[in-house]
Amino acid sequence: MNLETFKKHLSRSKRNQLFAGIFILLVGVLMLVAIFFSENKISYWIVVGFFFAIAIFITAISVKSLYLINSGKDPLLRAINEQDKGYLAWIYRNELTQQVGGINAAKSSIIIFYNRDGKQSQISIKRESIALGIIEYLSSEFPLAHLGYSKETREAVSKLLNKKL
Repeated sequence: MNLETFKKHLSRSKRNQLFAGIFILLVGVLMLVAIFFSENKISYWIVVGFFFAIAIFITAISVKSLYLINSGKDPLLRAINEQDKGYLAWIYRNELTQQVGGINAAKSSIIIFYNRDGKQSQISIKRESIALGIIEYLSSEFPLAHLGYSKETREAVSKLLNKKL
């Protein structure tokens, strides 16, 4: 994996997040339409407001992330370009398994990383091989970062960052 491939996967993850925000916004719009056919409108306004707040938050974060990636101002990409080997403090993968009727239906990975300021970011990847490739790439770019998740690693990174994780 190289920088361009990593950037492509990072952008794809943020676009998927944007689509989720737009989907939630559309559900909120459908609920808004339902308000006009209901007698108990106040409860709908609360639920619709909740949906719109979540959708706007997810959409705004995604748009900002995509802008930073495409303009070259994303902090992680800048650290890679500037060869700032100490930018990331911790990199690990969380595997999610979706079950349908007790049968494993789909797996996906979330790569979670903390920078030296304690800020957490993540990338969602569907294929395990790509997720492992991204972790390998990030660990080569940031050799000082702790790899993998364990209680001991979490405690060590917490002490390093002076922050409870």
